[in-house]
Formats: sequence, C-alpha cells, structure tokens
Amino acid sequence: VRDDVQRTAELLHSHAVLAGRAGHVRAAVRWAHRALRLVEGRQDLRAIACRAQALSILAGVRQRAGRTETAIALCRRLIAVAEPHADEDPVLAASLADGLFILDWALYDAGRPEQATHSEAALAIYERLGDLDRQAAVLNNMGGFAYHEGRWGDAVALYERAAAASESAGDIANAAFGACNVGEVLSDQGRLEEAEEQLRRALRIWRGSGYDWGTAFVT
Repeated sequence: VRDDVQRTAELLHSHAVLAGRAGHVRAAVRWAHRALRLVEGRQDLRAIACRAQALSILAGVRQRAGRTETAIALCRRLIAVAEPHADEDPVLAASLADGLFILDWALYDAGRPEQATHSEAALAIYERLGDLDRQAAVLNNMGGFAYHEGRWGDAVALYERAAAASESAGDIANAAFGACNVGEVLSDQGRLEEAEEQLRRALRIWRGSGYDWGTAFVT
C-alpha cells in the first residue's frame, strides 16, 4: 500500500494501537505521529477519522504516562476534530467518546474535578455503539471519582456496573477491576473480611492471566 496514503495511515494507526497495548509508549507515540502527518490537512471523512484515532492514541498514552496537561490539550484537539462529524461516522463517534472519557480522567488527575463533566456523554455514546469494554472503562473511572469524593455507595454501584459490562463482553480480566475496587472501598470501611474476599478473587484472576500490574496493585 506504499502509494495509498490513506491505507498507509490506517496501518500506522494499527501499529500505534498494538504498541500502546503492549506498553511500548515511545513506539506508540512514534507510529501515531507518523499517521497524523500523512492525513493532516485532508478533509475527506476517512482521513478525518484516521486523524481522530491517532489523536485518541496519543491522548491515552500521555494520560497513562502521567502527562495530564498534554493529555488535556490532545483531548480538546481530538474533540474539535471528531465532534462535527460524530453523527456521520461510528469511528468518529467512538473517537469523540474517547476524547470525552480521557479528558475527564486527565482533568481529575490534574486537580480540576469540577471541570470533569464529560463522562456521562462519553458513556452514552459507547452505549449507543454497543461498546461494552469502553463502557466499563468509563464506569470504572466514574467510580474512582465518586470514591475520592467520599461517595462510597455510588462508587460501589459504578464499579459493579463496570464489572457487569466487562463480563458481558467476555472480558473476565477487566471485570476483576470491579472486585478489586469494591474490595478497596470495603477495606476503607473497615469491612476487612469482605474486602479480603473480593481482593483475593481479583488476585486469582490476574495471576492466572499474567496481568502483572493488576497483581501488584491488588496485593
């Protein structure tokens, strides 16, 4: 596809996705920037969708690396690209939801929780698209926001909704975040035996699936 700019950009985006999932941050950033350069300035819908996807990768990678202000700027750029066309294309709708979801996460981490008002809109888009994995991600984040605000009952309800969405998607490893996060709330409440039961459940799943980060966190 050397002479097909659009297909080349889409393949570069696929490389960025794989690198990001494998934890190879620099490689993910490099692939995403290469994809962006190829489609920058093009105004056909397919090129706009590829640009939005590359920005989504960059925003997610930067936020996971703790570069919140960079992530916020990328999310705002992503939303500006995707929002005008979100009703025309499901890829752009998903990218818009990604921008809203990551933006709230970054704003909260940056100490500006009062500005983090976009998660419900992101959740509604993911629900319309039937994307259970991303629904679970948003619900887990919303649960974390409620937890840090001291709304423990709301946090548990959101964590349980997230786990149910992951289970419906067949994603047992991510569903274990529900048990882990609920266990954390129960521990804070002094309900230690109930907390241990939840945490050990998550630990069994994550050890069995080789998820080292989750194993360390729950331990």
